[in-house]
Order: sequence, then structure tokens, then C-alpha cells
Amino acid sequence: FCKEHNAEHFSSALSGEIGSNPYMAQFSNLAKELNVVIPFSFFERSNQVFYNTVVMLDSNGEVLGKYRKSHIPTGPGYQEKYYFSPGDTGFKVFQTRKGAVGVGICWDQWFPECARCLALGGA
Repeated sequence: FCKEHNAEHFSSALSGEIGSNPYMAQFSNLAKELNVVIPFSFFERSNQVFYNTVVMLDSNGEVLGKYRKSHIPTGPGYQEKYYFSPGDTGFKVFQTRKGAVGVGICWDQWFPECARCLALGGA
């Protein structure tokens, strides 16, 4: 949906609060059922601010925390600054039951500080 400016898309943003996002609960149950770690990505609304967010779901279904995308592109085919604010979480490494997992969302991967921070954090 980020290819164009369309205010109607803001209505599809979901809460990042545990228990108030029905899809997060479904994927949490799936992670537990399959004994896998799931990085659950969604369009988050936090008060009047919108983020491109990943919540890390551990293999027992536990919510380990969230990461909000840091680098937001804009240009032909990428109108993300219209929808998303830069994240406020910093780069995060999650200690899962399967190992340390670092998350960079999309454009974050093009910035070396993302990989460096995640590696230094143990991912």
C-alpha cells in the first residue's frame, strides 16, 4: 500500500499492545503449536504515530518484544514517509529459545550500522 499516498490506509493500522491485536494472538498460537519463532510484521498505530513494526514471537508463543523500522525511504514506488515514522526502539536482538535473532526491516538492511548493532548485540 505504500506505493501511493492514500489516507484510507491509515485505518488498517493495528495496535501493538499485547492482547489488542487479533492477528498477533493468532500468530503467537501458531508459533507455540509449530514450535517455531515468528517475526510478526504489521502496520502499527501507537496513539497518533504509525510505524512499520515487527513483534518477535518465541517458539512457546511468548511475545519477546518489538522493533520499529528505523530507516524510512521515500521515492518512486516507496512513499513510506507518508505512512511511517522512524522507529524509536533502536536495533534489537531477541533471545529466543532457538537462538539470538536480530531484526532489520526492509531498507534497514542497506545501512551498515544495522548489521553492526545486531552483530554486537549477539545476533
